[in-house]
Amino acid sequence: MTEKTGDAPDGAAAIGDSKRTYYDRSTSTFLPLAPIRSVAPAYISKANETPVLLSEPRKLLVILDLNGTVLHRDGAPKRTITPRPYLDDLLRYLFVSCRVMVWSSARPESVSAMLKRCFGAMQFRLDRVWSRDHFKLHEIDYQRKVLTLKDLEEVWEVYANEDQEKEASSLAHESNKGGRGTGPRASQGVFDQTNTILIDDSVHKTQLQPFNRLVLPNFHRERAQSGNDVELLKVMKYIEQLTRQQNVSSFVRLHPFESENDEYASESFVSETTTHFQDYINNEKKDRIRLRRIWRKERQRAREGLLPSRETEAEPTIDEQ
Repeated sequence: MTEKTGDAPDGAAAIGDSKRTYYDRSTSTFLPLAPIRSVAPAYISKANETPVLLSEPRKLLVILDLNGTVLHRDGAPKRTITPRPYLDDLLRYLFVSCRVMVWSSARPESVSAMLKRCFGAMQFRLDRVWSRDHFKLHEIDYQRKVLTLKDLEEVWEVYANEDQEKEASSLAHESNKGGRGTGPRASQGVFDQTNTILIDDSVHKTQLQPFNRLVLPNFHRERAQSGNDVELLKVMKYIEQLTRQQNVSSFVRLHPFESENDEYASESFVSETTTHFQDYINNEKKDRIRLRRIWRKERQRAREGLLPSRETEAEPTIDEQ
């Protein structure tokens, strides 16, 4: 049972108490020195909306944890890293249907090693990679086992700022060309609780946005050695449902991810799921090839003065995996 101690307000540990204040004594996990805020009332209000099914899927922001979630890393001295089964399938699906980033509480050098071993070249397609440096930890907390909280508000703020900078750059580019552009571009990078899912193995690290998390059974050594783990296939099926939701948090509130769901129990689940998503990826690739051809023709016509400028629009990409 989790034991929380300390006399500082809002769950914060006074620095003088740092060596004896635990968040969870059973795992020797310390309470962070910084306060732990409550779940925001505005977040709860938005999550309480009635789920609405969209007619077409849309891109979500998917945030991946590493150790214990999509891979297993043994302790010192060997530090063997084992990818969770079907990780490649998950990544290929996510990179054609979602925006993807990594957020791990491990140190930067450890994160780099895990990505190199399990993501390979696909790591360079991640939107961003956050490690222990992105938790704003006190120096004492950075050096010890402490509860690390993944506050999605920080992620959403970064994407919003990035989107504003891109829009300003686009408008400046059009202005410099004499105003022949198509006007303000559609926002591409604004994410919030309606379109974000965090995949992790800890309910504690994800407690600030409880309806934007997908919590998996920990991928520990025994699971890694068994070779029969299919959790990431289940994740793919669940995310596919989320892409058609107007508000991810309202759907997750009513229909949280359940690893033991009967939907995943059939003998044909693995074969049917892998085939379904491979067909999806192949069809998406064909569509992107078609869209790129159209984009290149329209860009050429724009350069000839027959269409508005498309110089600020990115060329459609094609998944090479």
